[in-house]
Amino acid sequence: MPAPRPAHASLAIARLAIAAIAIAPLAIAAPAIAAPAFASSAAAAAQQAQAAPPIDEPAHFERSGRQLSFDEAIGLSQQLPSTAIDHAALREREHNDRKISGTIAQPQIWLQPGVRLLPSDRQAFAPQAMITQTWSLGRVGAARRKAAKAERTAISAEQRARKLGHRLDAARTWIDLHTAQRELELARHEGDVAREWVARAEAALKAELLLAPDVAEARAFAAEVRSRQLELEGRVHDLGLQLARDVGEDAWRPLVATGAAPAPALPDEAEIARRFADIDGLPEVQALQLAATAKRALAVESRALTRGSQLTLGGQVDRDERDGFLAYGIVAISVPTRGAGVRQHGEILTEARRLEAQAADTERILASRLATTLHDLHHTQVVVDNLGDVLLPELRAAALAHEKARDAGEGTVFELFAARRRVLAAQNALVMAEGAATWARLQTWLLLAELEAAK
Repeated sequence: MPAPRPAHASLAIARLAIAAIAIAPLAIAAPAIAAPAFASSAAAAAQQAQAAPPIDEPAHFERSGRQLSFDEAIGLSQQLPSTAIDHAALREREHNDRKISGTIAQPQIWLQPGVRLLPSDRQAFAPQAMITQTWSLGRVGAARRKAAKAERTAISAEQRARKLGHRLDAARTWIDLHTAQRELELARHEGDVAREWVARAEAALKAELLLAPDVAEARAFAAEVRSRQLELEGRVHDLGLQLARDVGEDAWRPLVATGAAPAPALPDEAEIARRFADIDGLPEVQALQLAATAKRALAVESRALTRGSQLTLGGQVDRDERDGFLAYGIVAISVPTRGAGVRQHGEILTEARRLEAQAADTERILASRLATTLHDLHHTQVVVDNLGDVLLPELRAAALAHEKARDAGEGTVFELFAARRRVLAAQNALVMAEGAATWARLQTWLLLAELEAAK
């Protein structure tokens, strides 16, 4: 007959058994909710993200908004009311510019009623009428049409820059929302496990199989997960509203990112760097350069108007004293004086220089941004590979080792919780890293497409 064990030893063994039972769901469920490596298919990522059951209690985030895929978001971002207004404005401008002429003034008509007063015996009605028209001899019409065409080209480039900005905004917001939704699913699943853990720990405490510090640690862990879940619910809600704004939907109803994250095919890094070197092809730079060109064309128009000679032609008809009429022709030439229009011409050229300087700054900033994008394309994938293939497996192995040590009475529940927190943090980091890697690929793809379209 075996010797009886001390009471404190029996209690410790019972505590170990209860804790091991409570911990088991965590060790099994953690791999299921973990986000897949970025190299795996996006469809598998979506399936794993949707596998976690939602919590039953009310949440700030409700998936009641319209679900939107990435392609739908990009398509809607190009159909905003501002885009339609821009297109209509450009068409109207082109229609009106067809009516441009070289005249610098409207025809002028003078009617001068007159009466002969003296001598009294020859009093009579003696009216005069005159009409004149002035033209510029400085080819103002051609300069006006050229300036108008340059302005339309600049406006078109500016509109393309805005449309690209809309696409980039919608793409970034959709990716951020998709990533936040995956983090929320992870937090919800972790919250379900944590609540079950707390319930079992409290039951074990009532049965005097666990001590109060162990239960307090379980409650603290559940509270941490719940706090993270609430934070993510608010973030998902706000990003849903932001996406609705970016695609022109109801600004009061948050949208939901649905479907797999896109993974467009890209050329190798050397080819991307070669294409990115053509900074002038981006509409943001083109818009400023073309605006400067339009200002210079406007300066030519202004100079032609103020420095060119002006020709006035017309005719005059007078009634003479014998009830007859006299007709006169009018020819006048206006010669510009030195300094005419110099101030206006200088202001326009200064504005052109300012736009050229702004284009140079924009080109420099975009070059740095493209270099960062190219680096992110490589670096984010390295981070994803390290998290998914190295760090997370090691942390899960460490958590499992702590679980076994706890079962054997060689570890504490506090050590196991610490290991579990590290696993959860790594899972969240992996989801965020995958979102960053997806954005790096999509931003590169969108910019390459714009550079190709500019050709």
